Amino acid sequence: MTAVDWPSVTYRTVAIANFLMAAAGAFFLAQSILVVPTRLGNDLTQPHFIAAFWTMVIINISFLALLIFGSIRLFQLRTIGITICNIVFSAEIIYFVVLGLLWSVSSTAISMSVAGATGVGNMGIGPQLPFAYPLIALGCLNLARWYRRRNGLVAARS
Repeated sequence: MTAVDWPSVTYRTVAIANFLMAAAGAFFLAQSILVVPTRLGNDLTQPHFIAAFWTMVIINISFLALLIFGSIRLFQLRTIGITICNIVFSAEIIYFVVLGLLWSVSSTAISMSVAGATGVGNMGIGPQLPFAYPLIALGCLNLARWYRRRNGLVAARS
């Protein structure tokens, strides 16, 4: 009976979860893109809503594209997949911190616009939030990488 290569199983499990999160995010983001511009817009309390919304949409599309690319490489057991996923998840965490800071900017017009657009502009990465997915995936990937290096297992291909 052969031993299970847990790091490889972990990498592929995270890759599949990434695909599922990206698919759900793309679905919700597409609905947001179709509905929001026709129903919502700038007003006196949120004069920069549209600019904030489209900026968030572009950032979300970038995150989803990189997540899918990293997942393909991760599923192939390539170390570049781990690196890409680490960068994407770390960037998502930083992005949410920056968004929180923008909510409290001294300019009421900017903070209200960003706060208003946050709920509808971040639908691409929104499915990850209830599960703290970026934190969990970062932990799993790096724990598997550490285990692989510690036990001298054959390194994943670059």
